[in-house]
Amino acid sequence: MEFKQLEAFVAVVDYGSFSEAARRLYLTQPTISAHIRSLEDELHMKLIIRTTKKTTITAKGYQLYDSAVRMLEIRNNLLENFTGAHKHMIDLAASTIPSSYLLPELLAAFGKTHPDVYFHSIQSDSSESISRVLDGTVDLALVGQNTRDESCVFIPFCHDELVIATPVTDHYLALKDRETPAIFHDFLKDPIIFREKGSGTKKRNGPFSGAHRHHNRQSECNRPHE
Repeated sequence: MEFKQLEAFVAVVDYGSFSEAARRLYLTQPTISAHIRSLEDELHMKLIIRTTKKTTITAKGYQLYDSAVRMLEIRNNLLENFTGAHKHMIDLAASTIPSSYLLPELLAAFGKTHPDVYFHSIQSDSSESISRVLDGTVDLALVGQNTRDESCVFIPFCHDELVIATPVTDHYLALKDRETPAIFHDFLKDPIIFREKGSGTKKRNGPFSGAHRHHNRQSECNRPHE
């Protein structure tokens, strides 16, 4: 259960509609719906009955509302007591590379100009980070891939470069120094370490990894049987 889900639920009860709750929380209506659906799935009960004409809170929904209001008040009081001011919390997901090499500097600089904003960050791979945006668990994510999913808006904010790291051997030195630049076909016969499944980096070099697997399968098929 996430604070964002409770905030969305309380807002729907307070304002009587999903659209008004979304407007007040600066979220989209599908995000509000996703938060409510996640709560209902986790608690295994219907909290809100929504029709085209009205939104009705169930008896269990009102019970949760009282508890959710108290939980959010405790959260806000803790932030205020320990920081000296009321802070706005942003849930942020980041894949491995942005989380390790970009976020520390970005958050430090942002904190200097926006001291009233508090970040709750979650590190995962690109695929899971995007899924968290889609299900409303986080507000935004820093990832290394663009899935072209129309449910998300992808905004480029940093450019990186992928290189191939090899041992210092005569074979690779010859590839580096030859007149024609080396291409990925030159490496298909060599063992290669790739990133984990779900990594944006792995998705970016997908044609390379696919060709590498195909080449290895072909080599095994063509190998004489002993």
